[in-house]
Amino acid sequence: MDTTSEDTPPNVSFRTRLAVLRPRDHATLLLTPILVGLGLLEGATSGGAPADLFSAGLLLALAAVGGYRSYMAWRKPSSDFQAERPEGNPAS
Repeated sequence: MDTTSEDTPPNVSFRTRLAVLRPRDHATLLLTPILVGLGLLEGATSGGAPADLFSAGLLLALAAVGGYRSYMAWRKPSSDFQAERPEGNPAS
């Protein structure tokens, strides 16, 4: 299988990748392992209670979504994240 330059991320340092991430992605990078830990802890200590198992599943689902978002942001670092925002909508 041949990989092209479009498939491989640019070769930049760890510090450079962190510097170009959006603040929301920084928060997601920090919260994802915490959510995984809490989800596993709650699932392990639930004793089979449906409400606890549901909350554990919810925490793990949020961690999966956050982890995927962090991975995609990390994989494609942008030097100017302001360029991705639409002009007329500063909230997006």
